[in-house]
Amino acid sequence: MPEDGSTGVCYGQLTPRICAHSRGSWVRKGLIVKVMAKELKEQGLYKAKGVIIRLPRPAVAEVSTFDPEAIVQVSARRLGTQYGQQAYEIRL
Repeated sequence: MPEDGSTGVCYGQLTPRICAHSRGSWVRKGLIVKVMAKELKEQGLYKAKGVIIRLPRPAVAEVSTFDPEAIVQVSARRLGTQYGQQAYEIRL
């Protein structure tokens, strides 16, 4: 459970996600994410992978993309999580 006491889970949902009534956010510095903001498609950043380098405001991340190399601020609602190769080696 996050330090602020929020669960990050919407009422009636089984999977964690960001909600209007959720006080916490899943974005953290160092996470690898995919930019899903369609408004950045013309800049070639739609579906670009990158790493979160800074959190200037709650639920807003500054992402450094890998290819093309750029730094962009994106709402957490416009980011998708990405798992590294190590995640596939873990057996549950």
